Amino acid sequence: MRAGDTVVLTAASSSVGLAAIQVARRVGAVPVATTRSRAKREALLAAGAAEVIVTDEEPVAERVPALTGGRGAELVFDAVAGPGVVDLARAVAPGGTLFLYGAVSGLPTPYPGFELGMPALNMRTYTMHETTRDPVRLRRAEAFVVSGLEAGAFRPVVDRVFGLGEIAKKTPPHGVGHADREDRRRGRPLSPGGGPLRGGPRAPGRRPRSMSGEVPRRRRDRRSPLPARC
Repeated sequence: MRAGDTVVLTAASSSVGLAAIQVARRVGAVPVATTRSRAKREALLAAGAAEVIVTDEEPVAERVPALTGGRGAELVFDAVAGPGVVDLARAVAPGGTLFLYGAVSGLPTPYPGFELGMPALNMRTYTMHETTRDPVRLRRAEAFVVSGLEAGAFRPVVDRVFGLGEIAKKTPPHGVGHADREDRRRGRPLSPGGGPLRGGPRAPGRRPRSMSGEVPRRRRDRRSPLPARC
């Protein structure tokens, strides 16, 4: 991402999206935020977006070229993935990059090049380990963030403030996590502490499993004589 680049940010009202707006501004790029809800438009403009596209009202593939004089965006930073990448690819400038960093849609993601006639499109994914496991890149990233904080270009966005009493009410009991919520959903009995009751009767014919999920081997009865060898 360079100064003057147009950068399209999907799911722009998310924490990563809001941070990406600030990063784009820091390097001199033009952040174009997308959101499904018009109610979030003003907040995104206040957060630093140069333009906001409400995707329920206007197609990204048409709006981005209109904003860039027909050129398209040099970078699309996408958190959603799924079938929508085809329309996003239409908004990418020749030689630009469709950068997938999330899969919020939960749907299969096609390669859009085939449907669009094999344009000059770069498409890639990302994990933070590309930076955290490379000492040189990590130092550069740290220096970039620190300089942005010192310059006031990077500011935390606070949505709501909770008192300590409210936090205690909204925090589940210790040990009650995703698996326990699944137990509630499926109607399984819970212990007095809120967690599921474990160690109940097994279904007939079902062998117990270890913590790793493997079925333990049957132990030989040491009191019985070993079979004679031939």
